[in-house]
Amino acid sequence: MSHQGLFAGGAPTIDLRKLRRQIRQQRRQLDPLQQKRAANRLCKNITNSTVFQRSRHIAFYLPSDGEIDPTLALEEACRRKKNLLLTGARPPLSAIAFCTLQAW
Repeated sequence: MSHQGLFAGGAPTIDLRKLRRQIRQQRRQLDPLQQKRAANRLCKNITNSTVFQRSRHIAFYLPSDGEIDPTLALEEACRRKKNLLLTGARPPLSAIAFCTLQAW
């Protein structure tokens, strides 16, 4: 799958599959400490954002394949009494479904 760039007049074509594969490979190479640091930065960036602070509903994902773990941000959202949604793939795999989480 290729995607034409945002610039008119012969912008370079981006191979999204190749880009995803490269990013996935880079994620898998992170050691546990790097993964933890990334999760901490993600939490800080999310919870400090105006969008997060103003939102009543927040959607999260379960990490897989080396993705950054959003659990710290999810826990903070619980503390702030946000309504939580969890994303997941649903057949067909291109469809995304959401389910509501109850705060624990």
